[in-house]
Amino acid sequence: MRTYYSHTQLDTFRKCPLKYKFKYVDCRRVALEGVEAFLGSRVHEVLKELYLDLSRYREDHRALLLFYERRWDEEWHAGVHIVKRSMTADDYFELGEECINTFRERNYPFNHDRTAALEYWVEFALGQKGERWFRGRVDRLASRADGTYEIHDYKTGRLPPDFRPEKDAQLSLYQVAAQSMHPEARPTELVWHFLQYGECFRLRRAESDLVQIVNETNRFIDEVESETRFPARPGRLCDWCEFREICPERG
Repeated sequence: MRTYYSHTQLDTFRKCPLKYKFKYVDCRRVALEGVEAFLGSRVHEVLKELYLDLSRYREDHRALLLFYERRWDEEWHAGVHIVKRSMTADDYFELGEECINTFRERNYPFNHDRTAALEYWVEFALGQKGERWFRGRVDRLASRADGTYEIHDYKTGRLPPDFRPEKDAQLSLYQVAAQSMHPEARPTELVWHFLQYGECFRLRRAESDLVQIVNETNRFIDEVESETRFPARPGRLCDWCEFREICPERG
């Protein structure tokens, strides 16, 4: 029987084992949704729509913004939670518009590559026995004229001041998964888009780096699977946690 892990799942354990237990062991569901996650989902939908119908939206940017507005209104619900008291729903809506506008400014006329897949699920076996798998969703898989494939990831959140592409394992695991499914996807370049800032980072991984990252991921999953206590790790992210109402550390 296969057990699947994702970057989000492993990152949740890294930040707070108790939240991991609530979400992935107990499978608890809550109605709350952070506005930052809501914003991210809407912007991702817009960029997918852009590349699905590039011939239309390349020049008709207003139509793309109208699509964004419609999806925001359709999906907004009472459970969307805003933590920052200085921010309103309208502020976040405008932030999403800024992300979309900046992306267009940086990438127009969108002829640098060819889109191969959008929101594409990739997976690969982490162990030789095939019982432990990694799964992720690539925002956009593209290919360039020189034969290079690109794995694009959109970030609507803040750009960490200490961000270093070589320290980020997420897209590297996506690369291993994509290449296991499509051996022709070589060479591959990893691309991070921090949309609020108009910043783009690119990295090519050596094969030895990918092997090391897979091994480190397996060791970390060993730690996850051996955990029995699932302690809470209170910190600045607690206010954004969808399980804060049932967390014993917040009582």
